[in-house]
Amino acid sequence: EVGDFTKELQHKVGFNAKVVLCPSHDTASAVAACPIDDESVYISSGTWSLIGTENTAPILSKKALAANFTNEGGIEYRFRFLKNIMGMWLFQNIRKNLDKKYTYDQMMNMAMQSKFTERIDPTDKMFLAPKNMIDAVREYLGNPELEIADVLSSVYHSLAFSYAKAIKEIEEICQKEIASIHIVGGGSKDKYLNQLTAKYTGKKVYVGLTEATALGNILSQIMYSQNINLEQAREIIKNGFNVISLPGATAFVPALVSSGLPNDRFCFEGFLPQKKGRMTRLLSLQEETRTMIFYESPYRLVKTLTQFVEYFGPDRQVSVCREIS
Repeated sequence: EVGDFTKELQHKVGFNAKVVLCPSHDTASAVAACPIDDESVYISSGTWSLIGTENTAPILSKKALAANFTNEGGIEYRFRFLKNIMGMWLFQNIRKNLDKKYTYDQMMNMAMQSKFTERIDPTDKMFLAPKNMIDAVREYLGNPELEIADVLSSVYHSLAFSYAKAIKEIEEICQKEIASIHIVGGGSKDKYLNQLTAKYTGKKVYVGLTEATALGNILSQIMYSQNINLEQAREIIKNGFNVISLPGATAFVPALVSSGLPNDRFCFEGFLPQKKGRMTRLLSLQEETRTMIFYESPYRLVKTLTQFVEYFGPDRQVSVCREIS
């Protein structure tokens, strides 16, 4: 507990509240929410991939220094022994170089169709801020004509291999055997990278908690208010928790919240035209990456869902919600 609001702030907002200090770095809060133990590692997968384990004391050996690991503060005075590996930054730049012609799911499917498995070193400085990431990958591999699908496949295999290498380093430096990997953050939604991580590491992989940082913040408050320790708090994550959306005056709001789809950015499309202009509208939405909200009659639902598969692809996630306002 840090303390209460100042008198000035109380007057400004109209109430008082206790301030509880959570892990103040986003990765520290994300790791706090990871249901890890002494035989597991975490991968906070985003623009960067931060891979590490949790210790009660810092590791200060020459091996740790040579392998580019760091000891960062964590919840309950624990140490996050981790290293940074290039993550979704590679895909973000490739997509930008392609003028965002493809969605991330389309890029993933292209990589899955490729048989190319030659690897780059994702930690190489040439990938930090190249003028063109596609050209940088091609240059590293010595193949200026490499197909885009093969470029993507190389990045996928390279990231998974680098995860496996880091885990072996953790096992050797920390003198413990790792049995499982917990992947959290936005990158945990990449099914193919998760599969390759399991393949290259030979470890059991758990995915989820795309908003792990927010959950870690909440867990910190629960630990204080309920007077429980970190292990007990992580049991809440292990056992899962229900999210209940209360209906309100606007039907799509509880539907969006209950859907489990990203709700930080969305677009409301309402009813599609029944005949004229319907296909044109669907075609214009093919590259839309935000969560899209449609209204539809139960009698036309199957037809509309079939068209969604045709225009948006079979891998696009959909939630069908009954109007309950």
